[in-house]
Amino acid sequence: MISLFLQQRELNLEHSGPINIRVTENNAKGVRLEWDLPETESCYGRTDIIIILYMQDGSTKVYTVNRHTRFIDITGLDPSRNYRVAFSLGYEGHRFGDLPFNFRTAEEDKSAVIGAIVGGVVAAVIILGLVMALVVLIRRGKLEPVRERLRPLTMRIRKTIRGRRNNTYGKSVADELYIYGGMTFDEHQSWQINRSDVTLESLIKSAHFADIYKAILNYGTSRQTNVVAKCLKEGFSKNDKEMMMAKINFTGTKVGNHPNVLRFVGAVTDNEPCKLSSSGRT
Repeated sequence: MISLFLQQRELNLEHSGPINIRVTENNAKGVRLEWDLPETESCYGRTDIIIILYMQDGSTKVYTVNRHTRFIDITGLDPSRNYRVAFSLGYEGHRFGDLPFNFRTAEEDKSAVIGAIVGGVVAAVIILGLVMALVVLIRRGKLEPVRERLRPLTMRIRKTIRGRRNNTYGKSVADELYIYGGMTFDEHQSWQINRSDVTLESLIKSAHFADIYKAILNYGTSRQTNVVAKCLKEGFSKNDKEMMMAKINFTGTKVGNHPNVLRFVGAVTDNEPCKLSSSGRT
């Protein structure tokens, strides 16, 4: 009776599969197990395959795969470790038995780790070299032509950003700069001053594209007044001039005298525009 049961058990295992279990892919973190399925099924048919993985800490993981599946990828393993799995076979609650299988994960590829470290170091060295080269070029003024070419684009971007954030007298700042930067007058404005009437005394501060001076404004031969003159730097660009004219024309036509800003005295509007404001002294 026992002998007949064992023969039936072996027959069911043989015809329920899987058979010829093997490792076809192996790395440090997992394996792929493949197997064959018998061409002839047992009288009980074929059910889903349950695979039990026995971990190093004594716990188990259970995977269920379709009865027609011929492989499984098991991941999350440790490198260079021995593992044991069991293929549990049965039908409608009846367990025929377990097919044991042992495998060992591959060693960790130290060359890949070393390669990643070396690659990171090389990338850091290249970046550092580029930064140092850029600093040297900036200090030697080699990038000034590039900055000059990029300055109009930078100004347009700044104008766009300011125009979105602020509205002045119902129009964006960007619109104001474009409008007033190229403004011309058919008649002489009361605040327009001849350059010969302005005497620059001493430099107060050097700004981005203009210098600020203590200056004297001469009203003929009998009267003088102290002013602050903001004049374009030597070698100014077309964009710098447009910006200065925008400030001058906007102040002269829109702002005028305002309690929260220095009193606008006037401006020189020739080829080298210069804005004059009150110094607070007479």
